[in-house]
Amino acid sequence: MQAAAGGAPTPMPMPSPTPLPVPSPALSQQDDAHGRILTTNRSSGERGNRAGSASSSGHSHASHPPSAGASPTASPAMTPHLPPPSHSHGHGGGGGGLHHEKVKRVGEWIFGETLGQGSFGKVKLAYHAKSREKVAIKIVEKSGIANVEDVERVYRETFILTQLKHVNIIKLFEVLDTPKSILLVMEYAGGGELFSLVASKQRLTELESCRLFQQIVAGVEYCHRAKIIHRDLKLENILLDKNGQVKIADFGLSNSFKFGQKMDTSCGTPSYTCPEAIMGKKYIGHAADIWR
Repeated sequence: MQAAAGGAPTPMPMPSPTPLPVPSPALSQQDDAHGRILTTNRSSGERGNRAGSASSSGHSHASHPPSAGASPTASPAMTPHLPPPSHSHGHGGGGGGLHHEKVKRVGEWIFGETLGQGSFGKVKLAYHAKSREKVAIKIVEKSGIANVEDVERVYRETFILTQLKHVNIIKLFEVLDTPKSILLVMEYAGGGELFSLVASKQRLTELESCRLFQQIVAGVEYCHRAKIIHRDLKLENILLDKNGQVKIADFGLSNSFKFGQKMDTSCGTPSYTCPEAIMGKKYIGHAADIWR
């Protein structure tokens, strides 16, 4: 993974769907200051024009998600374009955090406020420099990756998200590599966590509960048809977009499986984890996702 002559980022092809290879712990050998694209789920035209009309190709992953029954497939390698480093300052019109004289920018993305904090790093709100599209960028600090297991976890989450394309599953647009971190550029769910919605209302109406439950089931069923298990489904990992539509997120503990196969990795949040995993017994992966 090397930068091309002149410092322009070099696109990397999407990984093969099977098997899941284990990457080398040496995540970065040569990095440029503005981030290299490791993988992308959309074309350069789409990234630059999502806030306006469709690009000349006429197709967009975000605008036309496949149906729930569709088999997820790896997207072909795109040829993204990153503009040269810009020295212009951010200005109004794109939201909070952009009125300062100096803003942090990586590639096409200008960083805003912090949305959350995870085990490997922060999740930041970011804006596209041209279209002003909002995204959520998960910052995986390389200093927090201590062993091969951590490398596998980060890689597996990235790989699986490139395979899943469903209206109720958070989208991964691209992955950038910088000297200190790996950046997962993902769909921004402006409605927050389902946990916050339930906590604020205390009780949801039957109609609203049925609507949300149907969308959760649709997303989980799609994952299982694709032979992917989440293993950490909980209210905090079910996000809502600005229209209140469900977006299942945080696939850090997810994995592929075979029907009938039993798994023995105990993971997830104890209050949501199936009894078999809590007791250290083997469990059926897809059944553990829906045991409640």
